[in-house]
Amino acid sequence: MNTNGEDGLSQPHSEIQTSTGARDALLAYITDGVFLYDREFQFIYANEAGARFARRAPSELIGRKIADLFPGFVETEFFRVFEWVMTSRQPGRAMDKYTFDGGDTLWFETHVYPVPEGILSIVTEVTDKVKREEEHSRIQSQILQSQKLESLGVLAGGVAHDFNNLLMSILGYASLALGDLPASSPAHESIQQVELAAQRAADLCKQMLAYSGRGHFVVHPVDLSSMVADMDHLLSLATSKSATLKYNLAPNLPLVDADPGQLRQVLMNLVTNASDAIGDRSGLIGIATGVMECDNAYLQDLFIDEVLPSGRYVYLEVSDNGVGMDKNTTRRIFEPFFSTKFTGRGLGLAAVLGIVRGHNGTVKVYSEPGKGTTMKVLLPVHDSSRHFEDGALAKKDAWRGTGTILVVDDETTVRTVTRAALQRAGFSVLEACDGEEALQLLEAHLSEIRLVLLDVTMPRMGGEEAYRRIRQLSRTIPVVLSSGYNEQDATGQFNGKGLSGFIQKPYRPSDLIVRIRELLNE
Repeated sequence: MNTNGEDGLSQPHSEIQTSTGARDALLAYITDGVFLYDREFQFIYANEAGARFARRAPSELIGRKIADLFPGFVETEFFRVFEWVMTSRQPGRAMDKYTFDGGDTLWFETHVYPVPEGILSIVTEVTDKVKREEEHSRIQSQILQSQKLESLGVLAGGVAHDFNNLLMSILGYASLALGDLPASSPAHESIQQVELAAQRAADLCKQMLAYSGRGHFVVHPVDLSSMVADMDHLLSLATSKSATLKYNLAPNLPLVDADPGQLRQVLMNLVTNASDAIGDRSGLIGIATGVMECDNAYLQDLFIDEVLPSGRYVYLEVSDNGVGMDKNTTRRIFEPFFSTKFTGRGLGLAAVLGIVRGHNGTVKVYSEPGKGTTMKVLLPVHDSSRHFEDGALAKKDAWRGTGTILVVDDETTVRTVTRAALQRAGFSVLEACDGEEALQLLEAHLSEIRLVLLDVTMPRMGGEEAYRRIRQLSRTIPVVLSSGYNEQDATGQFNGKGLSGFIQKPYRPSDLIVRIRELLNE
């Protein structure tokens, strides 16, 4: 509260002298509420505006104590300021809300002054002002949160992209070594473990890309209820023995366009978090699915500043009756490596948010300390006009190719392992470290080159400019784009320009050969 009297409306240590006639004539035209109280906090005077604020006629107020008419008033900041001004005889100021008998809650600001009779209170309703400030603060908080997540996403995506190039070497050479070693070799199992470790590292990169919103999704129409039911045994293993799983899965649920593997990761992370929140106590974890109509107002109240269209959304909801979270903790739960436990578990909910955002959905969080937590994932209903392919490719190890392939990548290790894989498959290989060198080699060997494997991000001349110049030289040579990012992000600027295909790093040599064979129709 402000008790220093520096509000410009009165002088400290002075009392306002009142004249009844002048007072009544003046206050009849004032839109603020004006109240005069005696030293027992009884109403002596209330103007018409003040009576409207109090929801009483002026005659109902005069001679009555404020605590008798408004019992909840004594718990407000207003009453504390009244007492202070009455005792100190100095002006004061307070702003607080009051809930009336009908249930309406309004915000008021009051300036309080000492007068000979007791105290004078000038009241202004500021409900609309407070709501505007709260809305502005909410929007600013969402924008800051969105910017923070976006910055972290860019960092995670960049790290994952560069790490994928390193994994190309590890995974590629491990695969090539396994092809050279007989199954009886003592080194065979060790190389398999290297390949397995590289694949796990690639999976970690996918989590980082998922957090950045650049995850690689193999999209199908998915029934969330069926997916959850199929995971029952796995979810039971992921929860503590003291937690009970309770399902409420809607039948005949509309489909969503999603990568089932990524959604399983989302559900597993949410259930694991719920189990951790329950701890060793006996508790309940609820898993529910359903469909709901979401209007703009509902979709505006999100963790971050997402812009989602109103319409039908399928939801996956995981709730627990664990310890719950306060508002400060709730605001941080989607930050990478943030944890309320002694040691965190990595990306956790950050990856969840990235996956959901990558599926054009969002997450709503409801939590209170001691009352548990509910996390609701919202995904748009599947568009039945779309068709999907699973992208599965049959491997045909015996095939060998002919001709020359131009490999364009700024990473030496990527070029080296790719060249080795292609040469084993029967191809001759030319290498270029950027777009400019690629164009020089293409002009010199135009009749020999059967396919170009082109990286997206390179110095001097990147993939987009190089592809445009390649098409000026030849309209028929197949060009396959290669990137650590997912296909949608990497190929967006190439739509409608005749791109032949895409392969995401890190890839096994066998996957590359299968893709090239398909493109060459052999």
